[in-house]
Amino acid sequence: MKKVARMDVELTVMERSLLSVGYKNNIGTKRTLMRTLLSIEQEEEARRNCEYVKIVKDYRQRVEKDLSKICNDILSIIAIHLLPSSSSGESIAFYYRACHLAKQTVDEAFSNIFSLPEDSYKDCTAILQLLRDNLILWTSDFLEEGEIKFMNDTMKQSLKIEERSN
Repeated sequence: MKKVARMDVELTVMERSLLSVGYKNNIGTKRTLMRTLLSIEQEEEARRNCEYVKIVKDYRQRVEKDLSKICNDILSIIAIHLLPSSSSGESIAFYYRACHLAKQTVDEAFSNIFSLPEDSYKDCTAILQLLRDNLILWTSDFLEEGEIKFMNDTMKQSLKIEERSN
């Protein structure tokens, strides 16, 4: 599906659905795995099992990077190939909604980031900042100015809190 999406042609309803379901399933699986690994990591930290914490943390960080790559991948495909190739209002609305959902996910992640352990917090902040920057870059044509300002303000607030804790 990725090859089809990069052909710079308008996708049919079926092709858009296949692309959406494929990425949604892939991201959903990774998010579930992330939550499970974070839970295990926190339990093992409470038990002071440092060796096991390191193994789980390393694996969680690899999953985070994979998740970030997947999200950046679909957002770039939408912005670079699919939106410019779309002529129907239905297609444009479909991609706009996908980017809007991505924005909501980043916002939700920022609101939950403060409950993470310090080292996880720093890693997640870096990944979220990358996602947020890419989302703004790729969707600036159809995000309202207020939404972009809100995303920037949220990130600045997060970084100020991080600086205070150091």
